[in-house]
Amino acid sequence: MMDTFLGGWAAWFTVPALLGTAFLIIQMIAGEIGGDLDADIDLDVDGHSVGAEIGAISMQSLSAFAMGGGWVGLTAYRALDWSLGLSIIAALVAGFATGWAIVMLMRQMMKLQESGNISIREAIGEQGTTTVMIPPSGEGSGRVRVSVRNRGREFNAIHRGEDVITSNTSVRVIDVNESANALVVERA
Repeated sequence: MMDTFLGGWAAWFTVPALLGTAFLIIQMIAGEIGGDLDADIDLDVDGHSVGAEIGAISMQSLSAFAMGGGWVGLTAYRALDWSLGLSIIAALVAGFATGWAIVMLMRQMMKLQESGNISIREAIGEQGTTTVMIPPSGEGSGRVRVSVRNRGREFNAIHRGEDVITSNTSVRVIDVNESANALVVERA
């Protein structure tokens, strides 16, 4: 059995297949328990340092290339009894296809990520509801719940009037007081 995986030229397919598979499995397990595996590559090209956010060339795509190419190459070489040349070509094609698939999947997943940070200015013009009473102008702040980017957010709020805006009152955001980090609201 060991001869099947390591005998002759088979080791040239088996070793990358096992290393790529092991890396991807470890990364999946680490991701499930909250860990992260990452590597940065810094190159010096003509005296200029080049960082390694290269996009398509990542640890995931390289390990997927090794895994896919290794297993397909080994299968072609041993199970299908193809020549070494054809097995290498099959391994390269499968490796590039697997690496490309991982890159495309990662890009699609990155599109799903959205920063949770929003600018308080995005709330201007929106309507909301007070959750904590807003005192008269100059006497402090209350809280309002406003929908920004289709998500309910709660902000500190002030108003310019002399009356109290009680809880559960509909309000409209008219401005932002950046020094107080609060929305300026009026009754809707």
